[in-house]
Amino acid sequence: MRRMFVALGAALPVAASMSFAPTAQAADAVCFASTQFGLSCVTADGIKSYARGKDLPIRSISDMKSCGDKIAIAGSSQIVLFDGEKFDAPVRSTTGASKVSCDGKGGIWTTGFRGVSYWDGSGWKSWSRDDVAQGEKSKYLTDLAAGPDGTVWVIVGGRSVAHYDGKAWKIFK
Repeated sequence: MRRMFVALGAALPVAASMSFAPTAQAADAVCFASTQFGLSCVTADGIKSYARGKDLPIRSISDMKSCGDKIAIAGSSQIVLFDGEKFDAPVRSTTGASKVSCDGKGGIWTTGFRGVSYWDGSGWKSWSRDDVAQGEKSKYLTDLAAGPDGTVWVIVGGRSVAHYDGKAWKIFK
């Protein structure tokens, strides 16, 4: 299965409301990603492609979201930031990185096969699937959304939602 993601830049604000794929903003670039082929960005200067296994600093892309003026890209158990022109050095998540979200404090949240991780710019804080799911039958963490205040919501098993308020996890059924 091929997944396509779209990151729309400030140059095309109307297109962001029409996109069916996840959107993110980085400078004046419109970026499209696929798990098989890599990343392509459209700017005022034309199209620039970053091939998987060649130009991308990570092997695959599973998700991407806007983080301030950069795009946070998740894949290969790593997070890499992209400003529309260059990539920061990737950082490896301790729990995997299949989904990504950014909070209003500049932190980056990820879900992976081992749990949830938070990157503050200098290091990771992580919670296991058991910590997050708190006794739920299915501990599969499917998606997440970070709030502007540094809190995060995580979908657990497709039936419950876990919320982290900065101190503790709580399950909502």
